[in-house]
Amino acid sequence: FWLKTRILVLDTPSPSAMSVCGTEKSAYDKCMHSSGRNAGACSKFATELKRCGDSVGKDFCIAESEALMKCSKAPGSDACAKEFMLMRECNRPSGKHMQFSDGVFSVPSDKAGLFNGQKIGLVSVAAPPTRTTAAMQAAGNDIAVGLHIPGGKADVRF
Repeated sequence: FWLKTRILVLDTPSPSAMSVCGTEKSAYDKCMHSSGRNAGACSKFATELKRCGDSVGKDFCIAESEALMKCSKAPGSDACAKEFMLMRECNRPSGKHMQFSDGVFSVPSDKAGLFNGQKIGLVSVAAPPTRTTAAMQAAGNDIAVGLHIPGGKADVRF
């Protein structure tokens, strides 16, 4: 229950954005909580918050929040991986480290220094493993080996 009520407040706006947009953010959050997170019922508040955020250069991640909530109600075979990643990237205090285009996440050249080139294989995955126990265990083993955990998945609890 706590996680569901906190999903919209993962982002910590800068003090200037919060002081300027505090009323709009509070009204949007209140509407989302009282409507059972029904984004359609809160579109007026979302528009006002987006307009305010745009005026101070702050993204309140409204589209990403709404996409993640919509997906979580009826997740597909990827278990909302794309929506989760987009929400995480939007909420980074220092800005997005990855971009999504043409169905693929990639690291922009200006952010490449944030990633360890020797372990880049851990963040550039073409597709998630199939949702079977064996496939997940194999993926876990690959990650454990990539992280130099002796014994691979045998030394990792899943």
